[in-house]
Amino acid sequence: MKMICVLLCFIGVEMLEAKWAPLNEDALTRQATDILVAEYQSVEDEGEVQKAFFKVVDVWKGEAKGVIKVRGVTQVICAPVVNFTKWRKGKYLLILKKEEDLFNPFNGGFSVVPITEARVSWFVKGGGVATRKAVELAKVKEKISQVVRAEVVEFEKGVAKAKEELAKGVTRYEIVGQPRLTDHKLKRLAKEKLKVEVVLLGCAGSPNEKFHEGHQKTVKAFLLKKYGYDPVLKLEESLR
Repeated sequence: MKMICVLLCFIGVEMLEAKWAPLNEDALTRQATDILVAEYQSVEDEGEVQKAFFKVVDVWKGEAKGVIKVRGVTQVICAPVVNFTKWRKGKYLLILKKEEDLFNPFNGGFSVVPITEARVSWFVKGGGVATRKAVELAKVKEKISQVVRAEVVEFEKGVAKAKEELAKGVTRYEIVGQPRLTDHKLKRLAKEKLKVEVVLLGCAGSPNEKFHEGHQKTVKAFLLKKYGYDPVLKLEESLR
């Protein structure tokens, strides 16, 4: 049975309100990489570190499957956490962010929502991050599915835009991340040596993440087919 590591550190409502920007259901769905219903099975308590296990039941977004291995910490500086040993068995709605080989809870403790009688505590329109009410699980799934379907459309638009540009001889390569002192040199050399237009999006990234993802995936596939590797990435590494 496939095991997926999930890092879960649950922060209390008060700390979330003080430090985290509120997210509505649309933003939460778009920024999470995996949203699913899973059944809590057991926990291994090892003092400061706990390991809980969930069995994936229904995937709404992402590719998680099998049994999810959940890691938790009993103590976090300046923030209370959920004690796994006090959890009741049952089904939960999990909202996660995948980073390399780990899944992290998105938006803290609000990422793990107990399912009670086919209902979950969910957003109230116009309310803050902690303003919730009991909503039928099926209705929440439909709301999230609408956003996921819209993301697919935006991804395909990004793919189409990249193909249109490439057909015209324009190769636009977008980079998201912290600015570097070598960025201007990278742009110049990429243009001179590779005929590639490098677009620096900074840490904030693209306002339409899925469009950017579709566009960039298509451009990288084109360059990989042409060179056998990512020439922009290689050029960037040579300037470090």
